[in-house]
Amino acid sequence: INNCTNKAKDSLYVNTCTTTGLPDFDISKNISFYPNPVRDIITISANGVNPIEMELYNSIGELILKKEINSNITNLDIRTLHSGLYLLNVKTKQGTVTHRIMKLN
Repeated sequence: INNCTNKAKDSLYVNTCTTTGLPDFDISKNISFYPNPVRDIITISANGVNPIEMELYNSIGELILKKEINSNITNLDIRTLHSGLYLLNVKTKQGTVTHRIMKLN
């Protein structure tokens, strides 16, 4: 209008990068369970994390066992359990790992 031109430009740049600069930590790589399948004693080994607690659930979700963990290697005696599939949760300060355990007689 009135021979006026608008030479101003507005630009908006959005950085969608959400990294924190810290490497991703996959706790499941630091906790191992063996042997699986198991007949009597299963070993839980934690490398670089401090386990706090473990919970064992049967195939219908009932809590079978809850135990505090005080070391990086823990043996769990499950010889009295029936054969079948169980879920073993290991809780740490970094998170929780759930692993399927096959119990054999």
